[in-house]
Amino acid sequence: MDADIPLAYYFWNEESEKEVVKDTITKLAKEFRGKINFVGLEAKKFGMHAKNLNMKEEFPLFVIHDIDANLKYGLPQDKPLNTKDIPSFVKKFSKGKLEPIVKSEPIPTSQNDSVYHLVGYEHDKITALPKDVLVEYYAPWCGHCKKLAPVYEELASVYAADPEANDKVLISKIDHTENDVAKVDIKGYPTLILYPADGSDPVEFSGSRSLEGIAEFIKEKGSTGTDGLALLEKEKAKESDAAEEEVEVEKKEEKKEETKEEVKEEAKEEKKDEDKKVDAHDEL
Repeated sequence: MDADIPLAYYFWNEESEKEVVKDTITKLAKEFRGKINFVGLEAKKFGMHAKNLNMKEEFPLFVIHDIDANLKYGLPQDKPLNTKDIPSFVKKFSKGKLEPIVKSEPIPTSQNDSVYHLVGYEHDKITALPKDVLVEYYAPWCGHCKKLAPVYEELASVYAADPEANDKVLISKIDHTENDVAKVDIKGYPTLILYPADGSDPVEFSGSRSLEGIAEFIKEKGSTGTDGLALLEKEKAKESDAAEEEVEVEKKEEKKEETKEEVKEEAKEEKKDEDKKVDAHDEL
């Protein structure tokens, strides 16, 4: 079975459901030999696989997986499957006249973090922006992803803090377990891929997952030439200046308090002297 050829699945519950479609599937398999492979699966044993094909676990069902593009096309499940619809559905698929079933989180109504929350519905749109777009494909359960998270957030903040860099570089992430991404081969998590602003081929990151390592990767492989390390040093210098200024302010405040205390002490001494003079005058 050729791994690159689309695979059509027919899931069945009962033997009768299998038998009723047997001749149809056999005929289609001959007609599309070498173009589409067909397989029948018993739902009781393999039904959970329907989720991976973006289908509900409601059987019988028919779905085609375009393995090369990683897109799924299924007959609607809003009504019981009519096996007579399968031949026309397959022919429409072969002619590119079907819309895939895209699994995606809802598009966020707002983006409140430095790291852009990317979802399946807008993946292609965002990665095609005239910016150097870095995407982290992650899984919530992935330990390496969790370890990378604080570094990735700091990296995003570096570019977001500079208006010019913010217009040239976008740091984003997408939960690959909840969002379909066509024509992107993800073999493990986290996978970092840079989509250059000039539209050239995407580049996968393979270096050290440090802020410095990723920033250098964006500078070298991106097309805007944005130097994240220089921005980081600039930000550190600002923070250092701000810290020094804060220390100076604190010193001035401390000096003011010391002066106040000195004035109070002088006032106390003057009061004591005045009291002594009064006491001396009373004795006379």
